[in-house]
Amino acid sequence: MAVTKKNHRLLAIVALILTGFCLLSACTNTADVQGGLYVPEVTAPPQTNYKTATVERGDYLVTAHGSAERIFTNEKTLFWEDGNVQVESILVKEKQEVKKGDVLMTFTAVIDQIDLKSRRMERDRLRQEFADGKASRKAAIEQLEKDALQMNPYDRAIAEQTLEKMRASYDTYVFQTGNALQEKEAYIAKLENPVTELIAPFDGVIDSVAKYSPETPVYQGTKLITMHATDEYIIKLNGALPFNTPVTITCTTNSAVKIFLGHVVTSSGSVLVRLDEEVAPSDLNGAIRYSADTQVIKDVLIAPRSAIRQENGVSYVYVLENGAEQKRYVSVQHYTGTDVVWILDGLSEGQVLVVD
Repeated sequence: MAVTKKNHRLLAIVALILTGFCLLSACTNTADVQGGLYVPEVTAPPQTNYKTATVERGDYLVTAHGSAERIFTNEKTLFWEDGNVQVESILVKEKQEVKKGDVLMTFTAVIDQIDLKSRRMERDRLRQEFADGKASRKAAIEQLEKDALQMNPYDRAIAEQTLEKMRASYDTYVFQTGNALQEKEAYIAKLENPVTELIAPFDGVIDSVAKYSPETPVYQGTKLITMHATDEYIIKLNGALPFNTPVTITCTTNSAVKIFLGHVVTSSGSVLVRLDEEVAPSDLNGAIRYSADTQVIKDVLIAPRSAIRQENGVSYVYVLENGAEQKRYVSVQHYTGTDVVWILDGLSEGQVLVVD
């Protein structure tokens, strides 16, 4: 078939059109693979009322969060410290508040009359020996003092040295024997007037009470009650913080939240926080949590945590560009308790992100 000039023009136009399609296809494919972390798909927005946030530069604040508890620092175990008794009545129960001087338990004294009589006789004997010992030593000193007056200077000097030793011996005897006698007399007085009550040593709350029936024997050293004072407490954190770190304490009770400030006073072993202001223990009767700023990273890219999504353990975001969402994988750093993330790679300042 003959090819006319007209046909030549038509063929040239078709060739140009085909070439244009090929070039357009090649450009499109090139755009899809460019951009590094962009995924080769563009999702047209189903709506225009996006909630967005902008990637910006700022300080990334690392905050530690956790639970805490109020612990009382003045705790005491009450033991029976006197003679043998029997339980008469227990007047308190666990978690009961008591005042200093309140009677917690009462007892009936068990007195061994034979032992008491023997101790009285021993006391009387020691009293007599003490009186005789003082009298004889004092008489010997007085006699030597009188004799020394009749002695020559040399013998008198020797007598004076002897007198110094006798007086020192007398003082030692009076001190040691007198103390021993006082101890015996005090013990006998306790037997004669036994303690029959266990008294609260301070204002506080009963933690535990020994379970004893009436007439149960109780001996010296028996554990009876544990209690704690309610006016001295500290906050124990379930976490680690450096010494002197400022801490915010929140206490939630029936949806009411109270906020207090404090600082770490002990960081080795248990982390303990003392509040900066005087707070009544009753204000800390709810669920207690703490937060503390532990690190500030200056001038980095940050974005809201809510803009970060997860896919098989990999973080990604939707970047809003030209009214469409671009899916982009990113590398981020974030810590528990923070509302923002530190963008390590994949985004640049000023980009707009779609937020959940």
